Amino acid sequence: TGELRGVKLSGGIRTSEDLEALLSAVTEEGLSVTDDQYLRIGASSLLDSLLSE
Repeated sequence: TGELRGVKLSGGIRTSEDLEALLSAVTEEGLSVTDDQYLRIGASSLLDSLLSE
């Protein structure tokens, strides 16, 4: 359709390493990891992990 769509990453993202791998894949697909209009992260377990690091 030519329209830019976004992605929401969620489920199973528990560590910064998990997030890093997924963000790398998103970047390879051409999406900006800093654009909240096209990328969302839903991972409550990740927040706990990041706060404890």
